[in-house]
This record gives sequence, structure tokens and C-alpha cells, in this order.
Amino acid sequence: MLGDTLGSKSVGKSVRSKLKQGDVLLTITGVSYGKSATIPQDFKEGNINQHSVKMEAG
Repeated sequence: MLGDTLGSKSVGKSVRSKLKQGDVLLTITGVSYGKSATIPQDFKEGNINQHSVKMEAG
């Protein structure tokens, strides 16, 4: 699950990397380059890293 590798104190500190329900993620490096996903409505919390970009919905 996204955010599993971050300590609970780290999640939510960086506003730009914080994920929200409905955001669209796109991988930009590595083996999974070009894969995308939409954050589901039941998602709790998480952040992205330098290997992904997010597009905010609405």
C-alpha cells in the first residue's frame, strides 16, 4: 500500500507530495514507467516520491 514505507510522523508533512482521494498518479521512472492509478475513495493517507507525479482532481 502507498505510504507503508514512511513513518507515521512523515506522512502529511509535505503538502506537495500528499495524496488525496481522486488524485491520478503516473510513474515517470523505473521498470513501471508510464503506469497510472487513481487514488480510491477509501484511501487513508500517503505520499509520493521522486519517481511519480500526481495530477489533482478538481
